[in-house]
Amino acid sequence: MTTLEATRCLVLDHVGLQAAINCYPDIKPVLMAGLYSRQQSLKVHSWRKSVVQEWFAKTQEHCWAY
Repeated sequence: MTTLEATRCLVLDHVGLQAAINCYPDIKPVLMAGLYSRQQSLKVHSWRKSVVQEWFAKTQEHCWAY
C-alpha cells in the first residue's frame, strides 16, 4: 500500500492526522482538500467503541509496520 485513500481515512485527533500525513505524504493535498470541502456538511454518527478500535488497529498495521 503506497497511498492512503481519503475515503478510507478516519482521523481520530491531531496526532493521528499528523501521523497519517507523515506516513503518506503524497496524500496530503487530497486529504486536506477533502477535509476542507466536507467541513460544512459534517455529519456525526454514533460508532460502537469496539468497531472503531478494531478498525484503528487494522489501519496501524499498514502504516507503522516497519
